[in-house]
Amino acid sequence: MSTAAENPNLNPMQQALLSSAAAVDEAVAPVLTVDEQGNPIEEPTAQQASAGDAISRNRDFLAMGIGMLTPMLPFLPQCYTPEVIEQIAAAFTAVEIKRGWNLGEHMTPELALAMAALPPSVAAFMLGREYLAAKRAEKTAQKGANQKSAFGDVANEHSQ
Repeated sequence: MSTAAENPNLNPMQQALLSSAAAVDEAVAPVLTVDEQGNPIEEPTAQQASAGDAISRNRDFLAMGIGMLTPMLPFLPQCYTPEVIEQIAAAFTAVEIKRGWNLGEHMTPELALAMAALPPSVAAFMLGREYLAAKRAEKTAQKGANQKSAFGDVANEHSQ
């Protein structure tokens, strides 16, 4: 891949994009060694292993987020298939490497607890609200039926 210095006709944004893409390429490019016969052997570097770990971590975070939101938004798994999640994780990891971010360092036990407990708690709240509204409506309908029955009995007595 050519570098920004080799392409002086690029605008500054294009040069920055090309430089960052080159940095990502360099970070994930295989290091070749040769065996006894001179055949190349790909050996992952520590940086490649780290990038692979970051992609896996980001994929898992995204999949967990989709899983957490699915009870409230059941259409999400149709939008975020495993292939889409993998693509997003790889693209996010490239940005994460470029920007020097590390999403994993922010994953504290408290955050993990919130991510695990919050979705079912929200779902329970929503279901509880629906349940109580249905019970109120049932009680109101029952009162209405009792009143209608009582008025019907009084009306029947007067007509006789």
